[in-house]
Amino acid sequence: MNRLKGEQGKPVIREKKNDPPNFSSESERSVPNPSPKKGRQPRNHKIKITHTESCPVNPNTLPPDAIFKGYTSVIVQDLNIKQDNVEFKIEHYYSPSTGQTYSGERPPGYEGEFGPHIKSLIIGLKYGCNMSEPAITSFLTHHGVFISQSTVSRLLTHNLEQFHNEKEEITYSGLISTPYQQLDDTSARVNGEQWVTQILCNPYYTSYHTTPLFSLTEN
Repeated sequence: MNRLKGEQGKPVIREKKNDPPNFSSESERSVPNPSPKKGRQPRNHKIKITHTESCPVNPNTLPPDAIFKGYTSVIVQDLNIKQDNVEFKIEHYYSPSTGQTYSGERPPGYEGEFGPHIKSLIIGLKYGCNMSEPAITSFLTHHGVFISQSTVSRLLTHNLEQFHNEKEEITYSGLISTPYQQLDDTSARVNGEQWVTQILCNPYYTSYHTTPLFSLTEN
């Protein structure tokens, strides 16, 4: 019926010629090598211990002849996310002789309304965890931080000279690491305009540079 419909008929299954011999006893059969055990590998040696706490036994539950036999170590990982809002009282002095006011300075990293821990957390969530700016804003506001999405965007795009300098150093080190470079480019849109992203790399690094599209008609 299948052939009349234009389909294939019943397949022909041929016997294998090189079948393994049939041993008469289990002792004559080859014993396969045991596969390595699969499961979670120990990782306690990689965990940094921040503090240690003892879990004592209630002495009222111990019989009089109880003998102390030591401890069992159990490592539990946890995070403690809490607010750390600092109020800086900046001193001001005025000198009548010079006509100037002298003011104290905040510690480095505390410029603006947000401290260095929030700034670094925003960068880590964006580029390390690939979180969107609305998701980062929701995460911070959920933990009591009064911040807007526009501020999160500004912290990700402004006053980042140290990262730009680091990128330039990486690019320079990559250029001198090998006598050859791989270059490619792809189109990109910046504020509705057509730009180009250039990819410069070798086996040791990859550097991306987004620049305006060069036109041969420009003077």
